[in-house]
Amino acid sequence: MLLQRLKEYAGTRMTLPPENYDSLPVRYIFEIDLQGRPLKPAPSCTADKANKATQRGERRLTPYVPRTGDFAFVLADHAEYVFGIPRPKTPKRGEEPEPPGDVSNRKRLFRERLERCFAATGAPEVEAVRLFLEHHAPTAEQLGPDFDPAATITFRVHTSTGAVIPTDLPAVQAFWAAENDPETKGAEVLQCVVCGETRPALQRMQGKIKGLTAVGGQGAGTAIISADKDAFESYGLENSYIAPTCRDCARGFTAALNDLLAGERSRRLIGGAMFVYWTRQPVSFDLWEMLSQPAPEQVSALLETVRAGRSLALDTTDTTAFYAAALTATGGRVVVRDWIDTTLGEVKEHLGRWFLRQQVTGAWGEPPEAIPLWKLAAATISKKRKNEQPPAALTTALLRCAIAGTHLHAGLLAQ
Repeated sequence: MLLQRLKEYAGTRMTLPPENYDSLPVRYIFEIDLQGRPLKPAPSCTADKANKATQRGERRLTPYVPRTGDFAFVLADHAEYVFGIPRPKTPKRGEEPEPPGDVSNRKRLFRERLERCFAATGAPEVEAVRLFLEHHAPTAEQLGPDFDPAATITFRVHTSTGAVIPTDLPAVQAFWAAENDPETKGAEVLQCVVCGETRPALQRMQGKIKGLTAVGGQGAGTAIISADKDAFESYGLENSYIAPTCRDCARGFTAALNDLLAGERSRRLIGGAMFVYWTRQPVSFDLWEMLSQPAPEQVSALLETVRAGRSLALDTTDTTAFYAAALTATGGRVVVRDWIDTTLGEVKEHLGRWFLRQQVTGAWGEPPEAIPLWKLAAATISKKRKNEQPPAALTTALLRCAIAGTHLHAGLLAQ
């Protein structure tokens, strides 16, 4: 159900990026004219070392699929593919590791992809890039010692009517989608676990989940469906065929989860787990504010409802569907530790009971105060181990108790 709800979120709450595009740091932009002539002696560099968000370059929607072996992107790639200039042997933190390859072969693959793109689109901007690479491609010496061959490179073509980055052209986006269509690659036709339709299934996910580095995820992204060892396979199905997914559904749930993980009000890190939560329709209720900084007046309102025996779940204004998932990552794969599918009214009712159960009158008769969830989790860590994070299983159990009304297991009592 998690993947279905994420796909639903993408369809109703998001404007999806072009197919097989991802938001990636693009450091170098070569400025050229329609004849492929460089307009500047050096590329424009978008990196700002003082800004963490752009220290590897400004983020742009760029053609991308996870690589297996030598595989060229179109019109945007690193220097081994674009110019045949070798990269450092060890990738920097956050960069996607690639097996060593023949640099001249990677350069050839990039040029061949570019030729096919021009043949399919007829775009003069694409032809301008081809002419630049054929007649004006710089050498490593011309680019200088400060040039980073591991950074992503793209192009901006200046015309009489303005300037355009070719990867932004709809024709180029359609070409890239067609180049990565599983149907054209002999994919197996299986029933999609998300939409239920029988369609060509992805052998490997074409997008990765970002934002899970704090819970074990890789900087370059983490796969939500993957099997790279015999132990993970079943019924003779390998790779992502273990949970067959059509590309439309995979595009939707990948974009949705990345959007939730990037949002300030839709994800929180507690201990060793990352929580994402959302509602089917936008609402003003902020779950995390209630759990991390519970306001006395809000808590009092919930307690009064519980004490009066009124069910918020029956309130027609609170029938909006509510979803939450607890995530960690290991070995390049996402681990879904918990999944909650309920309504906003039930969440509020369970929160009222959560705050009622934890009430403790102060030593001098002071009225009870609501305890933030993070403080309860931290209470299980010894002062001698104060730098440790609470385990993911603990924080997941606390969250489920708070919003789904389950009981905490007895093993937590000693902690």
